[in-house]
Amino acid sequence: MDRRRLRRLYKVAALVGVGIISVSVALIVGPEIGVQKEIAASETTNAPDLLINDIASVQYPDPVHLRLPDGQVFRLAQVICPDAGTPEYAQALELVSQPLAFHGNQKKGLRTLGANAAGERLAEPWGFQLAIARCGNLTSAERRSLSIPHWKNLTAWLVSSGLFWLEPGVTDPELLAVQISARKQGLGIWAHPVYLRRLVKLAECEAFLNRRIEPWGPELRARRLESAELLLRANPEAHLPRLLGVVQDPKEMDIFVRVGIAQLLDKAGHKEGTEFLMEAVRRGGLNESEINFIKLEYPRFLQQRAMERNNAAIAAYDSALRRQAAGDHPGAISDLRKALGEAPPDWPHRRAAAERLEQLEGKR
Repeated sequence: MDRRRLRRLYKVAALVGVGIISVSVALIVGPEIGVQKEIAASETTNAPDLLINDIASVQYPDPVHLRLPDGQVFRLAQVICPDAGTPEYAQALELVSQPLAFHGNQKKGLRTLGANAAGERLAEPWGFQLAIARCGNLTSAERRSLSIPHWKNLTAWLVSSGLFWLEPGVTDPELLAVQISARKQGLGIWAHPVYLRRLVKLAECEAFLNRRIEPWGPELRARRLESAELLLRANPEAHLPRLLGVVQDPKEMDIFVRVGIAQLLDKAGHKEGTEFLMEAVRRGGLNESEINFIKLEYPRFLQQRAMERNNAAIAAYDSALRRQAAGDHPGAISDLRKALGEAPPDWPHRRAAAERLEQLEGKR
């Protein structure tokens, strides 16, 4: 091969190498440039009109008001907080600063929404943050989307705690869904009888509980069980006989509802429903499919309850030890009694807890 041909091959190889490097750089840098452009565009899409740079200087005189460093005061829109002077109020005041102060917010701001009837300026807290990644395989487009932060209304953060609830007339589907979830879980005020009697239409719950319509379907069944739980939380003494009556009613054909309500009562410390169903199984007072369902459902329920009671006993015992070390003997006594009440018979700390309780009660 002569030198001229060899030089030509070198030139071709050099050009190919430059091409490969250019393509590689484009593949690496190009998407990153594209992502940066999308982030810049996202910063202005749906952005709040009032950005907050010094979040540490924002003050919260109460759970629904905030004061900016420049002195502007806003009322949080669409939400209501617990009554002043209650433990729930103190918890709401501690929580209210967290959404804007969240470290995942790359930017923070308020979206102003005019004024309410009292003349207070209304605003929603917003954060510029990444979405939470889902489990499972993601496409390249989905992965790219997750790398782009977006402005998000942080009001849902407050409502999801159960320490804030929505004002009447709110129609935002996301906020309504979050509130329904908090209510179902019994979070915050949704576990408190006073607020349940004030905020929940208990007459509607009673009406749903009494609906024995076939076919029931999962939606109606879920509504009946949720109604039963809300009634039990709101006023156990008033509604316990009615709930127990559903479990014991031979005309109640939905065994799912009968078992579900019996288990709700069991969790609240009323075992009459469970005892009735167990006795009905023993004496053959139910049909074969109902008996099979109870035999399938209750072992799992009892196993879960044993685990929950064991965890509650451990938590109460640990709290008692901390309170005793701090000199809070009445609090330690209360926690020890709770631990012994929740603990299963074979709980390894039962003897130590009983001896400690006896010792503390002897000092009173």
